[in-house]
Amino acid sequence: MPDREKVIKGLEEISDYFFSVYHHSKDREEINKAKDMCDAVEDALALLKEQEAVPPERESSGGGITWWNVCGACRVAINPNDKYCHECGRPVKWT
Repeated sequence: MPDREKVIKGLEEISDYFFSVYHHSKDREEINKAKDMCDAVEDALALLKEQEAVPPERESSGGGITWWNVCGACRVAINPNDKYCHECGRPVKWT
């Protein structure tokens, strides 16, 4: 299985390359293609980063009498044994 961090790093390097081509090329066709590729890589990076695990957070009510866990991404209540948020689908990173 591919390492998520390695894939993200590689995509960031590809994005930097296309960004450089976009800003330094004189060929209009090459510029347009580089922009399209850069946009596609940025979209792929955003999708990957949306899937990163988030740590849960704690919320309380009644002056701190009642406490519960919420998803660190969307703030919906989650249970301590949940591996994923049932609302946004993000993995939960319990420590």
